Amino acid sequence: MEDGNLMQDTLLRTLARMSYADTNVQCGEVETIQKIYLDVTGKDVSEADIRVASRADLYEHKPFDRYLNGIQGKISLEDKMVIMCALAEVIRVDGNISPGEIDFFNEVGNALKLSPADLKDLTSGEACD
Repeated sequence: MEDGNLMQDTLLRTLARMSYADTNVQCGEVETIQKIYLDVTGKDVSEADIRVASRADLYEHKPFDRYLNGIQGKISLEDKMVIMCALAEVIRVDGNISPGEIDFFNEVGNALKLSPADLKDLTSGEACD
């Protein structure tokens, strides 16, 4: 990872917000985020930190897509794909994929300047193996 702290922050913020995309943060989603975060960063994250990050938009002055646009050139394509694969995993965890989750996934991909070719087969999990 090119900038570990930036990647870790972006991963947590993005996954936490995905958990709230359907306005219902499920325990399974939180556990999945904790597992992904530990696997990617080697660090634990608390349920409370995830829940706070999921609603951080209430306290921020800059919309999340603008944050992602601002950092997209500072993280590698590999890190962007890690984020997108992690989002796809969180989306699939409860067996229901809501329109809000799909919209958020697409917004993140667009903000990170990922092309459809970059994302091919991502939601099926094939690109994430």
